[in-house]
Amino acid sequence: MKSILLLFIFSSYVFAQTPDWVKNQGKSARYPELAYLTGFGLAGLAEDEREECMELAANHARSNLIQKIRVTIQSTIISQVEERDTKLSEYFNTATQVRSKLEVQGMEMQTFFHKKEKRCYAFVYVSREKLANIYGEKANGLRKEITGHLATGKRYEEAGQRTKALEAYLACYPLFPQLEEAQAVLTASRTNTTKAFAEL
Repeated sequence: MKSILLLFIFSSYVFAQTPDWVKNQGKSARYPELAYLTGFGLAGLAEDEREECMELAANHARSNLIQKIRVTIQSTIISQVEERDTKLSEYFNTATQVRSKLEVQGMEMQTFFHKKEKRCYAFVYVSREKLANIYGEKANGLRKEITGHLATGKRYEEAGQRTKALEAYLACYPLFPQLEEAQAVLTASRTNTTKAFAEL
């Protein structure tokens, strides 16, 4: 009984401590940038609106993480592009708009409420390795699905069944944006270090 009481007191003390990601505004020694993608958000509301405050902070944190992914994708594309014509610029703008709606899978969240400041803090994080696995599998699955529809369409076309061939080809249409999103997140999940390991 005494040991349980001591454990409870210790736990309460630990959870009362301000997390390092709050003190460092989204930076945490437990979640280094090379191994994790992170997002940070805060909101300041009255204490009696704590639930709404936490929800707002959480939304900011998720948006922050997604914005980091978009910035990574943009810098990757720009570094690889040598010719910047109008057509490429239009494609880039379209791709960026699609990626802004990303819902990143595999995220975990921590929250903290500062009583004195009456502020809510949220911190989301996901392992780069976990993200690469999730979206690598997703991209592979989408490629197989697209390939399957194309093969089916070709068979119908060769058989003279043009309507069915068109339906099979059109089934690919909604899959391409999903594949683009999966590939974008996969790209953002890899740092120069992880890319070097992958090449080795």
